[in-house]
Amino acid sequence: MKTNIYSLLAFAGIALAMGSCSDNPDYPLDKNGQTGSVNLSELGVEVDDQEQLLSRADIDTSAFLVKIVDADGNAAYEATMSTCKEIVTLPVADGYTVQIHSHEVENAAWSAPYYYGQTTFDVKANDIAEIGTINCKFANIRVSVRYSDELLAIMGDDVTVTVKCSENGSALDFAKGEQRSGYFKALEGSTTLAAEFNGTVQGNAATLVKALNDVKAGQHRVITFGVKTGNNDVPDEFGGVSIEGDGNGVQLADGLYLTAVVTDETVNGNVNAEENGDSSAQRPGKEEDQEKPGPGPDEPVTPEYVDITSELDLDKEHPATGSSYLVNIDAQKGIAHLLVTIESDNENFIKSAGPMLLPDTFDEDKDTQIVFDLADTPDDDPLAELLPAGSKVKNQTHVPFDVTGLVPLLTKFPGHHAFKITVTDNEGNTLTKTLRIKA
Repeated sequence: MKTNIYSLLAFAGIALAMGSCSDNPDYPLDKNGQTGSVNLSELGVEVDDQEQLLSRADIDTSAFLVKIVDADGNAAYEATMSTCKEIVTLPVADGYTVQIHSHEVENAAWSAPYYYGQTTFDVKANDIAEIGTINCKFANIRVSVRYSDELLAIMGDDVTVTVKCSENGSALDFAKGEQRSGYFKALEGSTTLAAEFNGTVQGNAATLVKALNDVKAGQHRVITFGVKTGNNDVPDEFGGVSIEGDGNGVQLADGLYLTAVVTDETVNGNVNAEENGDSSAQRPGKEEDQEKPGPGPDEPVTPEYVDITSELDLDKEHPATGSSYLVNIDAQKGIAHLLVTIESDNENFIKSAGPMLLPDTFDEDKDTQIVFDLADTPDDDPLAELLPAGSKVKNQTHVPFDVTGLVPLLTKFPGHHAFKITVTDNEGNTLTKTLRIKA
């Protein structure tokens, strides 16, 4: 154990001479070297779907993209909600923006609602900007195709409706019976879509093109194809027919017309992934966000299943001058996994400690945090000399996680450091808490 700690200390001394750098190696600090930080540890997401009430379980935000761009639009940091750092160091400047994307939006895709939200902040020297909850709204265009019962009774199985966006050349083909909605990227200004009906109706070929004009992000356009009969529907010289209140149609036979109606089914309403709408909105890895199979889908995890406790307040950051940094982990059903994620806004600490703690897996060129599962760590692994691991963790009901011996290392690397602890028991109950230390 002493050999490993002394090796880390020696490594730390070399790293101190390297100077600090941004979390994004391609995003340089300003020429004066002044930096500040942004706190993403309390970052939460509220989701406005606008059509239906969503509970936490309806939308998993763990894969949502977190991007920070500066006032000129340059990318300064990017991660997912489940992997983003708690503290990110940035050059001093005004006008940064935190962007939340549910995914990289495609021009056209099936069943792919896209959500987006953002907030701006400034970075001041030796200060930490706080980011709370960001509201994400449905931000692409949903298109559904439907048919009236009368049309379904007479149309052939070869009917296809192709919805196209001329601005970017994207298209989706809705075959007869397609129940999924298509999702199209909203373009700046406005978007024009066109729905083209092709197929046989009563054995005759029929084609009808219906325009969807001035389509905007957040809308759900529903195209309903049907048939109309009656003397009030008088075809024009080109074979088309205008039916008041029902849009355009084409003649199929004497007194029978194929029609198309477009409606916008967007319903305004605030729909949150977190019912109370405060800063405890869904962020993967936080205690209150976990779905717990043991307690039930709508109940919080309780100490009856898994618990992480300490004499230290785990909701606060603590100076690296204390005498004890012990965290107690309890799992009545036995521990299946004990995942530890070490994060720091001092990149030199990660680059120095990573190869020592994880000599076989840590990649100095790519890894920005140190992640290991103590339950799956072999008993003879060097890491087991520093922390409980292997048989001392696997299936145990109580594990003392003590990093007191590691804290002196942190004093060599000034900054904000975090030990994120995620325990999962043998029945799948999961809880995450974080020990934060400032050096």
